[in-house]
Amino acid sequence: MAGVSETEASCGWVSVVMTVALLLGSVYVYRYVIKMNRRRRWRQAGKDVVVVHCPSPGLFTPCVSPFVMKFLTYLRLAQIPYQLDHEEPFGQRGLCPWMTVNGEGLADSQLMIEWLGQHFHKNFTKRLTETQQAVARAFTIMIDEHLCW
Repeated sequence: MAGVSETEASCGWVSVVMTVALLLGSVYVYRYVIKMNRRRRWRQAGKDVVVVHCPSPGLFTPCVSPFVMKFLTYLRLAQIPYQLDHEEPFGQRGLCPWMTVNGEGLADSQLMIEWLGQHFHKNFTKRLTETQQAVARAFTIMIDEHLCW
């Protein structure tokens, strides 16, 4: 460059890099604060209130995901108090739905149903014989893995 020394040009690049780094750091801190505020709100939902994290409802359905509908149906049948949260639909493992109960997070609809069944003593398959439980499990797997998609 004519009329600009090499040190002045490198000083310009340093200021650009510092500005970008400061901007990215600010965005990171902002997102972290928002995430912590959400977590605080979920912990304040109440003792043993399930916070279900899922996508927003569809046009004609409560949710477009069959696993969310399966989980919400279980919560209604078991009469477990719950709240919906649409701000963070995917959990740490990238699964939807996921839940928060008393500050603890858990993903995968079948694991959540089993955990809640033990926690709230709402196990619907307890009265079935072993053969009936095996048939129920086979139907659950068939629907989740083959018919759902």
